[in-house]
Amino acid sequence: MKTISEYSIFVSELAKNRENRIFLNSDEEHGLIVYVNLLKSAKKQIRIFAGRLCEHIGNKPEFVEAISEFIENNGQVSILLNNYDEKIIVNSPLFKRLAYYISEKKKVKVKKTEVTARLGDNGQVHFAIADDAAYRLETDVVERTAQCNFNDSTIATKLVSAFDQIFNSEEYSHDIPLMNLFSYDVK
Repeated sequence: MKTISEYSIFVSELAKNRENRIFLNSDEEHGLIVYVNLLKSAKKQIRIFAGRLCEHIGNKPEFVEAISEFIENNGQVSILLNNYDEKIIVNSPLFKRLAYYISEKKKVKVKKTEVTARLGDNGQVHFAIADDAAYRLETDVVERTAQCNFNDSTIATKLVSAFDQIFNSEEYSHDIPLMNLFSYDVK
């Protein structure tokens, strides 16, 4: 079994080389490594379908820093939450930062939905896709186990399609007014 340091190097190399190789990912600490590398390797867009994204990985400074750097490099962020809770979101450094970027007219959109994403007959899934090629597909949202790949456009585009279908639907998704929650004025 790899140490956390060895795993971090392994994932960084896969991301840097944009290797088409499925690898497994489990628990919060290992998930954070993959998310940070997805953000670092993305050039244009990141899509995230999650429960709340502000209690575990999304609450870590490394994640907030990585998503901030991506946005500041003109990256587009689309987040869809299916377990939205305003009382928790208002205490999130991540969402406070995203509200700031929205106020600065950066390409950030955060929505909520009642839809539960599923993979076949299996249980609920969460996922993140970078540039229609790299992904982290969490197949157990409690244990945070996932399969990942930094260059598989076949699976990534299927995830993008599912995400966009929900995200772009006025029936199934609704904007979260982050600037109102954090009292940012529209410029």
